[in-house]
Amino acid sequence: MLFRSGSGIIVQPYEERYLFLLFLLRQPRARMIYLTSEPILPSVVDYYLDLIPDVPHHHARKRLHTIPVLDPSTRPLTQKLLERPRLVERVRGLSFLHPVIPQAATDEELSAGAREGLGAMYPEELFGRRSLAWAAIGVIPEGTRIDREVGRFGEARVLGYYDTLTKELVFLGTDDPSPGERVTLAHELVHALEDQHFDLSRIDRLLAACDDEAFAAALAVVEGSATFHMYAYADAVLTDDERSQWQSSGGSGPSGVDPFVEAQLYWPYPAGYWFVDRLEREVGERAVDGVLADLPDSTEQILHADRARDRPIDVEVADLGPALGGTWRDLDVMEVGEAWLTGLFELRVDAVSAARAAAGWGGARYRAWTDGAAVGVLLETVWDTP
Repeated sequence: MLFRSGSGIIVQPYEERYLFLLFLLRQPRARMIYLTSEPILPSVVDYYLDLIPDVPHHHARKRLHTIPVLDPSTRPLTQKLLERPRLVERVRGLSFLHPVIPQAATDEELSAGAREGLGAMYPEELFGRRSLAWAAIGVIPEGTRIDREVGRFGEARVLGYYDTLTKELVFLGTDDPSPGERVTLAHELVHALEDQHFDLSRIDRLLAACDDEAFAAALAVVEGSATFHMYAYADAVLTDDERSQWQSSGGSGPSGVDPFVEAQLYWPYPAGYWFVDRLEREVGERAVDGVLADLPDSTEQILHADRARDRPIDVEVADLGPALGGTWRDLDVMEVGEAWLTGLFELRVDAVSAARAAAGWGGARYRAWTDGAAVGVLLETVWDTP
């Protein structure tokens, strides 16, 4: 089958051949967005829907959303989509309330912006003290500075960012982005879109209030949603060649970041993705909106579907400074969540054993003291299960 376009004759069936993916609609709660350059004949779509076993045609049809870009040129579909921000809205299911202008940046420019943003999130004085406490616990080597490791992580791993305060969206790339750069841009556009609807600056306020566990949980929802919809975008618009190019360009060598710090920074992305994926499959996209409006309180709620309403128990740690005597004084206090505790256990046992050991977490907090030379830490925990 051939179709005419402004640039001559092109092979339209290339986009139609992926209609076999409609078989995923056999999952009763699955919702699919199928993007094409030009509209596909309804009779062709109906043919594939009729092939889906055990699912009524009308039931599958109402969960399928076909979105034609209405551009028959031979340019990549990803490029056409990013030129039309309103179509990105349809992928996410929300509408931009005001325009967002992405800024392409060089490595140096992106690193500088990331350092500035991360520096504000991880102030040197606070995380200098916290570094001493973490070293005493044994999760990082003595002499390691968390804030500096975060800076290294930003330089090695960050490909783009959206600033909830300035509303700036910056991505590593050019004005003619590659497939990988378009995927990064899609991720950040989801942040911008959700910020306009759900005020993501609330997460910054959690961090400013040192509500570490709620911050980690909220960040998992936000990054999980952006990652989930980023993959949905990639699946919908990237060709095989573009997907291969994106995946081959996504790898990077060792970051040089302390493993425990890097694991804590990386955790919200995969954990949040699976959390959002589960909500999408079992409840629907509106459930994701509901969680963004009413953010979770703990990483336990991210890790366990059956504990969505399980509020963390507030744990108080007594001040042992006077009992220690001399010049001992407070150094740091931090709420410890299930995700952090799991990371601690993973330093000693395999991941499965660590997850099992941390499951049943009900609440935890450590308090640290110092006399200027030595550091003492007391970690108190409570458990939902024995």
